[in-house]
Amino acid sequence: MFAQLKHVAIQSDIADDLHRFYADLFHMESFRGEGSGALSDGNIGLNFNRRSPGRQAGLDHFGFDVEDVDVVRSRLKKSFPSVELLQRPPTRPYAALGSHDPDGNYFDLSNTKEKDRRGIYSEDAKQLHDRRIHHLALRTMHPAEVVKYYMDVYELQWAREPDGGPTYHLTDGTTHFMITQWSINDFEGGGIARPALDHIGFEVESLDAFKADLEKLIDEHPEAAPKAWTKKDEREARLGLLDKCPHGEFQLWDPNGVLLDVFESR
Repeated sequence: MFAQLKHVAIQSDIADDLHRFYADLFHMESFRGEGSGALSDGNIGLNFNRRSPGRQAGLDHFGFDVEDVDVVRSRLKKSFPSVELLQRPPTRPYAALGSHDPDGNYFDLSNTKEKDRRGIYSEDAKQLHDRRIHHLALRTMHPAEVVKYYMDVYELQWAREPDGGPTYHLTDGTTHFMITQWSINDFEGGGIARPALDHIGFEVESLDAFKADLEKLIDEHPEAAPKAWTKKDEREARLGLLDKCPHGEFQLWDPNGVLLDVFESR
């Protein structure tokens, strides 16, 4: 595929707790020698970025790895001239450029031609773990237009044909990218979340084994377990919305409050 999802970033003040949560529950492993800063499922990197002033904590952005950035530039100039590219610091080969879709959803771009590539960003690195990121979900104002953008510029394909509903299912050949309609009415009874990345979906080899690992984490390392959601009505409303995801069987959230959708491999 021309483009592949290669990393997801979380803004946080508790990187150590997040590291333990994802390593213990999802069997993710450290890469790039960054200690608590980054984990991998064998295909996608999960980055924990230290939250700086003015940044909101939580699920922040994702990153594409593309075959040729110049092709992206050409396609943007021809069909999406309002979309911009921003050169990033040279110390980040996995995020050489910053860009966005027509609705303003930000993401990073890296180029497979870059020489300084290692870990999951090397050409021969794709060995999926038994628990892996299956999908990334985005709620946005104009999903049909955004879907066209990702298909035309980044060559994502249909994971399933559209059925006339508010959710579109794309894939890079490995990971699903769900794009769905943001509506303020969906948040009735709960806290209103802005248009943005919504949740991460994980596929696991055994849901029973995963739940046992969760209970063990809660017992042995409560500081790295999901924090109590004290507002019951809001919790039920928000998790009810998450439960509409067609993939998930079990819903939870990480210590930073990022929503997660988990299902057993079929």
